[in-house]
Amino acid sequence: MFEGAPSMKTSRAALALVVNSTDLQNNFGKYLELASKQEIVITKKGKPVARLLGMEKTVSFLSDQLVGLVPRDINENNCKDEMLAKQSALS
Repeated sequence: MFEGAPSMKTSRAALALVVNSTDLQNNFGKYLELASKQEIVITKKGKPVARLLGMEKTVSFLSDQLVGLVPRDINENNCKDEMLAKQSALS
């Protein structure tokens, strides 16, 4: 491993490769290929500033913030039905 090599750290749900912005610039092709397989967290001055994700990974800010808070077996249609029933009861 070379000096300044990226480290492996655990993100919320999966392992993420953590790399500083200078190393990313100098080895962009390598990290672009790796991004298709795993999340890459980019740091600047030791602080996370961005993420590089492959196209198969669809992430939104809201869903990313809810990881671990919302049960995995939740059914979106059932939730909509429950909300509509509650609104109808209040009317």
